[in-house]
Amino acid sequence: MIRHFLVLLSSIIYICAPYNYSFVWCVISLVVFLLTSFYIFYKDFKNEVFGFNLLFTIAYFASNYIFPVFIYPINESYSLFHHGYDVNVISKCTSLATLAFSLYACGFIKKPKKEKSKNSLYIGNNETIVIALCALFTFFVFVALGGLTFYINQYANSTIERGGVYMYVNLFVSMFMTMSGVCLYYNNKKWVWLLLILITISILITGSRTLPIAVASVLAYVYISKHNVSTFMLMGGLLIGVIILFAIGMTRTSSATLQDSVATTTDIGLWAVFTDLVVTNRDLYDTYSFVDSGMMLWGLNFIGPILAVIPFGQSLFCYLTGAKWYEMSSAAFITYQAFGEDASTGLGTNLVGDVYLGAGVVGVFVMFYLLGYFVRKSRDKMRSSKDVVSAVFYLTMLSNAVFICRGSYFVFFKNFVWGLVTIYIINSLYRSVQKSSSLKT
Repeated sequence: MIRHFLVLLSSIIYICAPYNYSFVWCVISLVVFLLTSFYIFYKDFKNEVFGFNLLFTIAYFASNYIFPVFIYPINESYSLFHHGYDVNVISKCTSLATLAFSLYACGFIKKPKKEKSKNSLYIGNNETIVIALCALFTFFVFVALGGLTFYINQYANSTIERGGVYMYVNLFVSMFMTMSGVCLYYNNKKWVWLLLILITISILITGSRTLPIAVASVLAYVYISKHNVSTFMLMGGLLIGVIILFAIGMTRTSSATLQDSVATTTDIGLWAVFTDLVVTNRDLYDTYSFVDSGMMLWGLNFIGPILAVIPFGQSLFCYLTGAKWYEMSSAAFITYQAFGEDASTGLGTNLVGDVYLGAGVVGVFVMFYLLGYFVRKSRDKMRSSKDVVSAVFYLTMLSNAVFICRGSYFVFFKNFVWGLVTIYIINSLYRSVQKSSSLKT
């Protein structure tokens, strides 16, 4: 089968990749990635045009191929790359990214067996109202505690501050807004649409783009699933969205920083639109070098995001096991290795690098295949049986489709679990109320 051939071809390219920068080898890796992308779209076009796969593929391209193929020959010290990296691993890392994507495609294209929904969770009118009001309430608390002011100072005034209590509240804002989008998939409430759009715009105008992109992705998917939107209009909307986000990114800094940004991006042209994703390619080079030198984390960086579901879970784990705080996240580990404990800035991470740092090549084979498989399975089950667990998983993954490429493998996990727990609690409360009412009557 073609998907297996692409995995085999990608494996050969990775094994044979040279330990030095080879423009030709990077181009070959890019071509195989593009062939794999087109094959996925061809196989899945009738099922879905806009969804996780489209956004993930675009972000994955920006995070792993723009720098080695288009920027490095022009400016090898572009943006965060000026902090230094091992040039000799570029070809190997680009080939590894192609292998990882081929494995994702292999899992995604494999059509899962149809299953009936076996869970008792449901989203009705009551769940939609409660979750949307929780989103509004937590947003008001976030604003009252100074959250929007923090974003304005950070982006518009270039003031570096340590986050306060409002950053913890923001975690709930993110979860409730995402779950409100999930509720819209089941209950098309106009006032919920208006509420989410207004909150998203309020955050976006401060210069922050992470949550707005996440919520907008879910809202766009729900709207397209309920209306006939042509491919032309879809692509036009994506282009406009990218331009708006780039404009916000360029104008959210001080005038001096803006001049530097314009001067820096002039050399690379339109690729500057994807700068926030491009710079994470450096993190892949770092993680590859770390593993080569025997610094693999053996899964510790996966435990961190998973334990984030439990308040103080990471701190308790470190206390009980003696693990270092910076080993609980690939982003923290990369930053620590570069700047030490008192870093004034973070270097972020890369999805392929995160998996490779935690589990090596074996992890890349297993985890990227499973990523594609479960994304496809959850989407198909959500659409065929309206399964709530599948809907929460798929739409949470969709909300992270762009930023998972510059984040950790389990970046979605907290919102997914918190979302399910929230729906379960609301379901249980309403069942209890209904049961007590029926007993009284």
